[in-house]
Amino acid sequence: MRFLEPQLSDCLGAAAVEPILARSTSLPLDLIRQLGFELPLAPERAPADLSVRLPPPAALRRLEGFGAADRELAELLRLLTSENQLVAKSANWLEYDIGTDGEDRPSLFARPSNKRSVAPLARALGAAAPAQTSLQRLVDALGPDERVPYVAVMRRRKHELRVLIVSQRGELSPVLEALEECGWAGDSHVVEEVFTRYAPLHRGPPAPPAAEFSVTWALGVGFGSDGGFLERTGIELRLGSAAQAEQMLTRLEGDDLAAAGTWSRLMAWPGHRIDPTAESAPEAFRAVSALTDGRAVTAVVRRIHHVKVAIDPGAALTVKAYLSAGHVLAAPS
Repeated sequence: MRFLEPQLSDCLGAAAVEPILARSTSLPLDLIRQLGFELPLAPERAPADLSVRLPPPAALRRLEGFGAADRELAELLRLLTSENQLVAKSANWLEYDIGTDGEDRPSLFARPSNKRSVAPLARALGAAAPAQTSLQRLVDALGPDERVPYVAVMRRRKHELRVLIVSQRGELSPVLEALEECGWAGDSHVVEEVFTRYAPLHRGPPAPPAAEFSVTWALGVGFGSDGGFLERTGIELRLGSAAQAEQMLTRLEGDDLAAAGTWSRLMAWPGHRIDPTAESAPEAFRAVSALTDGRAVTAVVRRIHHVKVAIDPGAALTVKAYLSAGHVLAAPS
């Protein structure tokens, strides 16, 4: 993904790009279908992570040798390739929390196969028993229209357990009611104010329960190893188009939640680039291009995937944008 370096440097800054690209280029091409890059919108904070959307289990099994020298990574990949009923077989993400100390341990954002598998999946990922118990209590409190699409144990952050919660009807209040029933001490009024201010663009019709991240927002909460809720709450707002991204970034700059110039820097990111040599593409894409005698070539599509507004008690709101870049097949013209 080195050919993304100019665009990434424009968005993240040249100094922040090198460790992120170094990690991404250390991974096999067949592991990389889509990459994500984190961009805090306040100028004093450095980017902190690289995300990798993992291919289906069959493709991961072909990479069995990779990760042998990295016990943690090998352990996470085995969870996805083993014959278990806990985790969905697609749309799982690996996150490297690059940080500032040179240690970028991987964490897996895994999709539970159903509601019953949420807490057992947290245990399989390494969550502490009290955290798993608290998560099960939360799952039991959620209504039929609410679900947990992602579970992660953040290995670089004292193994804190993070989950996303969504509502198929797009309603925030049932999620907050379930959290409060389980002892969440966050400020629901602040969450509602943030949601009201920034979510109107993202309200849409209900989607089928099986759809991947099918609603346009998610509420993120965490549990410590003692089972208690962590203080930070996040609202993730998915951006379905460049027009939505433009409106969101304009509002964030106007509210002083994004540094001056953020809008112009980030709106230069969405786009695509044809890669006729397929030099950076996974093997499957190169094979299709060869079979079609060049009538289908690989391209990399860049977009702004979502923004996350973080709410910490007694502190100012902070916002991050998440950029993505992924391979597709396209006509050469």
